[in-house]
Amino acid sequence: LSPAVTSAPCSGVPSRTGQRLFGWSVFQAATGRLLVTGCVMIESPAESSTRRRWCQFRLWHMLLFVGVVAFACASIKYVIDYRVARTKFWDAIQSNEIAEVQSLVRRYPSLIRTASPAIRVPGDFAIYTGEETPLSVAVLYESRDTFDYLLTLHPDVNAGGAAGTTPPIWAVCAGDIHYLEALLKAGADCSIPDQHGKTASDYARQFGKKTFLDLVAEWS
Repeated sequence: LSPAVTSAPCSGVPSRTGQRLFGWSVFQAATGRLLVTGCVMIESPAESSTRRRWCQFRLWHMLLFVGVVAFACASIKYVIDYRVARTKFWDAIQSNEIAEVQSLVRRYPSLIRTASPAIRVPGDFAIYTGEETPLSVAVLYESRDTFDYLLTLHPDVNAGGAAGTTPPIWAVCAGDIHYLEALLKAGADCSIPDQHGKTASDYARQFGKKTFLDLVAEWS
């Protein structure tokens, strides 16, 4: 309640004390109005419920937005990391860095099922091949430690590259009978031809590698 305003005797003008009391009452009324205006939504049950629902909607909307952004960033990072890992994987196979290959396969198991980029065939001629399996590349570059490790992962020992060259054919071309023997023990089929219609035995015969022919005949 506002206090009564006192006036000076015989005058219609409020006294100084009355003016101060009147001013304080106006200040209180104005301040109270501002507070009530700011808190009316909390004080009113209906408006409080509306405000809560609105705040909850905004909160869930913000959390959803943050979640989507975080998922998108994580996905982009994974794709970039996977591309880098894939490049390292093929380089490690060619250089027979077995520890690097094992680390990358443990982190990205699907690398064992990827196809190689265009790579140069070792030798004096500038011959390139592509879409080879990790096992074929290990044979091609004579990376024995990596080859033995890849065999323990049970890959497809008959999968060919872009030219249909299978691991047994590459083993004959590499000239190391260790690879052909290990492939045969793992179930490789030396009768599968490449795109030129030649099998591992045909190449062994062409290159005059009797030991390879005898080994193939033994497992046939």
